[in-house]
Amino acid sequence: MKKIYLYVCAMMCTLGMLTSCSELDANAIAGTYVGELKIAGVSPISKEVTVKAIGDNQAEISLAGISLGEVLGSIDIKATCTVISVDGTANLAGSTAISFSGFSFEAVPVTGEVEDKTLELEIKIPNYEIEFEGIRK
Repeated sequence: MKKIYLYVCAMMCTLGMLTSCSELDANAIAGTYVGELKIAGVSPISKEVTVKAIGDNQAEISLAGISLGEVLGSIDIKATCTVISVDGTANLAGSTAISFSGFSFEAVPVTGEVEDKTLELEIKIPNYEIEFEGIRK
C-alpha cells in the first residue's frame, strides 16, 4: 500500500513539473488589434494598433494617423512598453515622445493590458486622453 502512495506522489510531482504556466510575454500578444479609438470630445473612430515583440518582455506599440483636429493635425504614436504578465493578463507600461504643430512632449505615458486577445490601451498626451479597445485579428 505504501508503494502505491509513493507512485502517486511521484506521478503528481512529475505532472507538476511538466505543466506550463499561462504567462504571457511580448511574443504571445504580438499582432494587429482592430477596434475603437476614443478621444475626449471626438466621436469614436475605427483604428488598428500593431503590437510587435522586440524581446520577451518588450513590445513596440504603433498607432498611426490620430487626428487631433484641423489646427493640430494628426500624429503617429510608436512606444516601447515593458510587458509584465499577471494572472493571464499582459500589462503594458511605457512612454514615448510626441511632437505636433509646434508642441513637443518627451515622456507621454502609454499603458494598457491584453487579456483574452483584447487590447485596452491608454495614451495620456497633455490635454488629450486617448483610449483604444480592440480585438486581435
